[in-house]
Amino acid sequence: MKTLKFFSAVAMMALVATTVACKDNAKKSTDDADDDEMIEETTDVEEVAEDADEAEGSVFDNLADMLVPGQEVTIPTQDGGTMTAMVKESPTGLVYAIFDKGDNTNIERDTQATVRYRGLHADGSLFDEGTAAFSPSMVIPGFGEGLMMLGKGGKALLRIPGDLGYGPNGVPQAGIEPNETLYFLVEIVDIAQ
Repeated sequence: MKTLKFFSAVAMMALVATTVACKDNAKKSTDDADDDEMIEETTDVEEVAEDADEAEGSVFDNLADMLVPGQEVTIPTQDGGTMTAMVKESPTGLVYAIFDKGDNTNIERDTQATVRYRGLHADGSLFDEGTAAFSPSMVIPGFGEGLMMLGKGGKALLRIPGDLGYGPNGVPQAGIEPNETLYFLVEIVDIAQ
């Protein structure tokens, strides 16, 4: 399938990091050769996500280091290709990498958009994911700002600082600490006209 399974992109990044680590370790130990072959042969999205979630030292552990303004970040696609974007920072402090801007449809503050998203803590643990319809005015400021940068089909990775997120109260029931920096993979599925 040629379509990017964007929400497994972070998992796939972890898989690539794990594959590289396995290749390096295989030179040191023949025991790792079987693991390396298993990882290289994995193509199913669910299997990729499971392997990446179980991988030690994966990119999930380093989300804060991944999004550095002025540097490129690359995410592998399911078909073996990659998508690369320059990491930028907005005047408000939102850090973002737009892998695909999408079409020319503008999302305004009150425009209803259907968004597939995955919310992650800095350590890569998942706190929320799903597909939902909302407008940028209905969500935390950093998430809304990121949405307004995209059109239908747009894909981005966002780093939202606490003051653009849930602020000094956090969301304890969701495990979000006060002023916690959060990460979101987003894809605009549709935009209401």
